[in-house]
Amino acid sequence: RRVLFRSSSVQMNYGETRSFSTTGISSPVTYSIVGAPNGASINSLTGIFTAPPSGTGALTFTLKVLESDGLKRSKTAQILVAPPLSLNKTNIVLKQSAVETLTISGGVAPYSATLNPPTAGTVTVTQNSISLTTKASITAAETATLTVRDSAPQTATVNLALKPPIVINPSSIALLQGMDYTFTSTGGDGTQVYSLRGSYGSAQLNTQTGVLRTPTALTTALNFQVRVTDGLGQFSESAVRVDPQFVSNPPQATLLSGQIQTFNFLGGASPYLFSIPAGMGS
Repeated sequence: RRVLFRSSSVQMNYGETRSFSTTGISSPVTYSIVGAPNGASINSLTGIFTAPPSGTGALTFTLKVLESDGLKRSKTAQILVAPPLSLNKTNIVLKQSAVETLTISGGVAPYSATLNPPTAGTVTVTQNSISLTTKASITAAETATLTVRDSAPQTATVNLALKPPIVINPSSIALLQGMDYTFTSTGGDGTQVYSLRGSYGSAQLNTQTGVLRTPTALTTALNFQVRVTDGLGQFSESAVRVDPQFVSNPPQATLLSGQIQTFNFLGGASPYLFSIPAGMGS
């Protein structure tokens, strides 16, 4: 007859309790541990094994069972006790071409890592550090999973949310003084903060809603940018031109037949186009 364990090698975590059993032999049997560290124990009659309550490294030792008959047959199983495998992050939001460094804790070295889908980027493992680089082009929001494996084997995963660049709408616009205009954005991580850049004079911008109020009194045109930034540091800018109010001098005139009148125009945005109703003159 043979003394058999249901598994010849077992991986456990610190503080875990496991019940071992045998097949192919008659009771009673005696269980014992060979090379057990402090804190490990086993019930010699039931085969219930308790790993050390805590630790920082991996431990390997042997569980032995002895059949209580004249032949004294025995069988051993290797037990590996290791701390749980974990990563310092479980959920990450990333932009395109982002570089993220993760730290591996616990488990049993060496480690390996894979991305699903593989097209999400590249990953490199160096000892207990992972370097993740997302792909260079993300056109729409997508998800991916980073899985780390040790040699125990254990696994740990990180959920990745990949976000496209943020884009402001419109990319450029010409406005007049005293106007309200609302800028919008698409893409990014779903958060946005609007800001003014350049020579914007007394223009005011709501940083949350993107509503721009242009200055009420201008003598010359203003050229500046409205920027939107998301929580990942991505940004997009709109080129804004604000022109003074379009004014005619004189605002109106009464003319006699054949009389000549010169009109001067200020503000607005050149070039200007002049016209009069048909038959009224030239």
